[in-house]
Amino acid sequence: MIEAGCVFNFVVLAPKSAVKVDESTHRQAFTVLHNALMKDMRWWHKNIIKNSEYGGFSEPLIRRNLESAVATPVKPGLDTESNVDG
Repeated sequence: MIEAGCVFNFVVLAPKSAVKVDESTHRQAFTVLHNALMKDMRWWHKNIIKNSEYGGFSEPLIRRNLESAVATPVKPGLDTESNVDG
């Protein structure tokens, strides 16, 4: 995807057809995405610190807090900007 110019990170999961896609499923997907992002960041860090100019870079950390995450349904028929509260 990077070679194609994609600037978004995502994962593709294939639940069994009988699985109900609900908030729990989304939280599981979020965990998989977080793990993939951390894997990429660790790879980036391992490579950048090989250059002595960047040797002081600390290991990356992407924090998540699933316990405080709140599901917000997307309103049908509206563009993305209209679905953002605030």
